[in-house]
Amino acid sequence: MGNYKIHNSQKINSMKKYLTILLAIFLTSCATHYGISSYRGGYTEIKIDKNVYDVSFKGNGYTSGEQIKRYFLYRCSEITLSQDCNYFIMYDKNIGSKTSSTTTRGSINDDGSFNANTNTVTKSFGSGTIKIFKEKPIDFDGIIYDAKELKNSLEPYIKRGKNSLF
Repeated sequence: MGNYKIHNSQKINSMKKYLTILLAIFLTSCATHYGISSYRGGYTEIKIDKNVYDVSFKGNGYTSGEQIKRYFLYRCSEITLSQDCNYFIMYDKNIGSKTSSTTTRGSINDDGSFNANTNTVTKSFGSGTIKIFKEKPIDFDGIIYDAKELKNSLEPYIKRGKNSLF
């Protein structure tokens, strides 16, 4: 009987590891991928002027703030390079997160206490206005981003895929 308990314990531990891996894969697949905006997050941009764009990237509750920052800067680099420009500067940069909570219907227990479930979700975002340039601007006193260098350095962190469950 002693061997039976050890064997079952090993099976349970093996099953726990397997379920943990499946859960990690599921949660990773739920994270926002790099792509155009959908209900799971993504990028949007609006062309304001010949060389000026409003750019944003929104994530869902499974995507870290650091990853959204990478996606946002990567998208700014892509826009710059797609317009045959090499540099961009940013105005009104806003990178952060927003937390929201929802409470589901509760019930009153026999002792008069109330119980309900509250779900809290934090979603990260990045937004800003960029101005793009062919040549490096010399009269700007802020950060000048080299689009090609930035895009190349961020490429290993970009997870591409569809922002849908299907």
